[in-house]
Amino acid sequence: MNYKIALIIFGAGMLYIGIRALIQYVHETKHSYVTTTATIVESKKSMHHNAHSHAGYIGYTPVFEYTYNGRTYREEHRVTSSKYNKDMDIVPASKYKIGDTVEVRVYDKNGKVYAVINDEKNIKSTLYIGLPLTIIGGIFVAVGIYLYI
Repeated sequence: MNYKIALIIFGAGMLYIGIRALIQYVHETKHSYVTTTATIVESKKSMHHNAHSHAGYIGYTPVFEYTYNGRTYREEHRVTSSKYNKDMDIVPASKYKIGDTVEVRVYDKNGKVYAVINDEKNIKSTLYIGLPLTIIGGIFVAVGIYLYI
């Protein structure tokens, strides 16, 4: 495969991820929601792997529980993080600790219920990710098409 087609495919992938993130941002800022209190119940450990570099890292994702319309739901926060402590052990780096209570936005779209932590930085994270990916992905696709023609 030549580099022009690779550039187009790579850019299209970035465009796809960026547009999905922007759609999520619009949904979370424009659609109605209710707020409720959730409790951080777990810090879920997971291994993330990069297939290209064969590098991996351990991440921790806060898991929260909340009640909506009489049902209890359990969801993972969308941010995974970790850090090294003084003994060089990998530990959770989230500002959310087990037992903390947080306010969540609960969305109920045609019976599909999900929640996100109601923190401005968290809500805008999809915008901060989506916008640059969409712009850069669009540039890659445009340059790839221009070079291909």
